[in-house]
Order: sequence, then structure tokens, then C-alpha cells
Amino acid sequence: MGENEFEGQKELKERLMKYQQARELEMQKKFALKYIVDAQAYERLMNVRIANPALYDQLVTMLVYLYQNKQVKGKVTDEQLKAILAKVTARKEPEITFKKK
Repeated sequence: MGENEFEGQKELKERLMKYQQARELEMQKKFALKYIVDAQAYERLMNVRIANPALYDQLVTMLVYLYQNKQVKGKVTDEQLKAILAKVTARKEPEITFKKK
């Protein structure tokens, strides 16, 4: 029984560490976003985070990259963020070809 308790504690510690790391990473993202985007764009990003976490991560990565490479001047506005969102979420229409026999 002692061995099972030890494994359980070890698993609990690992889960806690992963949770803390994820929480710290999220805090770093939010801190960086405060410098990169304006208040309305930040609010939109938080809504995206709730609705689609994968898209949020993709956008944050993209915004940080653009900011670090000085491809954005000043803070990203809500309108600019909408344009970025439109490009990222745009779907390509599938091509349909007909073959005659």
C-alpha cells in the first residue's frame, strides 16, 4: 500500500507542476498582450480565448512574432486584429472538377 501512495503523490505533484507552468505561461501571454494590443483588441482576444483556445494561442504567437520583428507600429487595434482574424480563419473554397467520360 505504501508504494501506491508514493506513486499517487508523485502523479499529483507532476499534475500540479504542469498546471503551474500552464498558468505562468498564460500570465506571461497576457502581460505581453497588454503592450502589443489596445484595450478593445485585448478584450476580443480574451473572447477568442474562451471560444477557441487553439486559435487564441495561434494569434498570440503571431502577434508576439510581429511585435518582436517590428512589423507593427504602436499597439494593434481592434480593427487590425479583426483583419488578422479574418486572414487566419479564412477557408479556401474546395475546387470541384468534373471529368467527362
